[in-house]
Amino acid sequence: MLNDENDIKLEDLPIYRKGKEIFEVVNYIGDLIPDDNEHLLHVKAMMFEDASKLVVKIAGAHRVGLYDLKMEAAAIIRKAARDLMVQNHSLEMFGFKEVEYF
Repeated sequence: MLNDENDIKLEDLPIYRKGKEIFEVVNYIGDLIPDDNEHLLHVKAMMFEDASKLVVKIAGAHRVGLYDLKMEAAAIIRKAARDLMVQNHSLEMFGFKEVEYF
């Protein structure tokens, strides 16, 4: 057992791997969004922003030593994940046909 959580490699953390997986799914879905729908393109941009935050904030929280900074990152991660779920509904509302992939 490791004494220091920073001894664990970032790539070995299940939550980091899940964040990267979510980013890849968002990337694939983004490729399916047509370039002629302004509303869906806006949703796509927000999805990329939130998916990126997940991975970045997980990495940052893993390396920072202060508890309050870890909790701040956790709150941002939670909000980004919740926003991704809202964007799922936005995709459906604006006529995205492959919404089941999200």
